[in-house]
Amino acid sequence: MIAGSYLSADVKAMTSVYSAIVATATAALVWISAERMTKTVPSPLGLMWGAMAGLVASLSAAGYVGPIGAALLGLFSGLSCLFLTSVIRNRISHDERLNVLSILAGGGLIGMIGTGVFSAEAFGGTGLISEMATQVLNQIYGLVSTALWSGLASVIILKTLDVAVGLKPPVTTK
Repeated sequence: MIAGSYLSADVKAMTSVYSAIVATATAALVWISAERMTKTVPSPLGLMWGAMAGLVASLSAAGYVGPIGAALLGLFSGLSCLFLTSVIRNRISHDERLNVLSILAGGGLIGMIGTGVFSAEAFGGTGLISEMATQVLNQIYGLVSTALWSGLASVIILKTLDVAVGLKPPVTTK
């Protein structure tokens, strides 16, 4: 999984697994605690969504953040993804049963920007770049360029499919 990408069993691989576990557990606990405060009954599905939020957020930071940074990453990803889930479901009235947008996009965004913050040596991280602000700007640049590239590629693929076979079935097929 996460440590397998390092192709070794050293401190960096161990740190990546440990930080993923800490962020996942923290986000799950934060999610069900917040559910308990707001709904009085924490749900097993909420526990799973919280764990997923922490795991998604920790993937970009694995190997670069220490235990304190991983716990803070889990805290912020659990709270922000819970907030996004409630906003998308209640205010926007978008039926998103699997919470793909709120968990994956929200947790990924928190994880990418959080990597720049929590990889600092002050949080027990590896200190990718000596200045935190420089690393955060690098992470934001990567986030924006990835979103633009993915959006452009999706538009090209959808337009090609629309010309080739069409995106909507004919009215007679419905």
